[in-house]
Amino acid sequence: AYPVYLDSYGSRHDRVAALLVQKGSLSTIAGDLSAAEENYLKAKDIYESLHGRQDKNVSLVWNNLAALYDKQGRAACSEKAYLQALSIYRALYGQKHPAIAAVLNNLGTLYFGMSDWKRASACYEQALNMRRTLFGDHNKNTAASWGHLGLVYGELGEFSLAERCCRRELETVHE
Repeated sequence: AYPVYLDSYGSRHDRVAALLVQKGSLSTIAGDLSAAEENYLKAKDIYESLHGRQDKNVSLVWNNLAALYDKQGRAACSEKAYLQALSIYRALYGQKHPAIAAVLNNLGTLYFGMSDWKRASACYEQALNMRRTLFGDHNKNTAASWGHLGLVYGELGEFSLAERCCRRELETVHE
């Protein structure tokens, strides 16, 4: 499909970039992480050349790169990419948006994996508050945020808070 898209649209087109993102995702699933990174970076370059650096698709690619870097064990690169995605989304959407909550959650998960409980907690709390505002208390994304926060509190030895968060997660899921 890629050669057909190149012939049809040229090398600098949204559809070519979108196909490269899909190829990056498939390469990640297949375990070819270097091909995934190459495809994501090509897509990002195309989106930036077409729409500038403050574009939702550029932010999406940064988020995908961050997840890829985390999978590769490149935590510093992953953090930088998540922060880049977060910066773009905030510039585009303000301070409250589902995409911002998702990136905060992803960043919290990165910090959790690094055993950085303080930063994980801060990200998860921001994501939870945003999701409660955007989706209400009876939403699967809000429930997931309660669960993530509960895990952090458990790691911190704050077992009563951990239990309360996990109960909120279960209550939200079963309502």
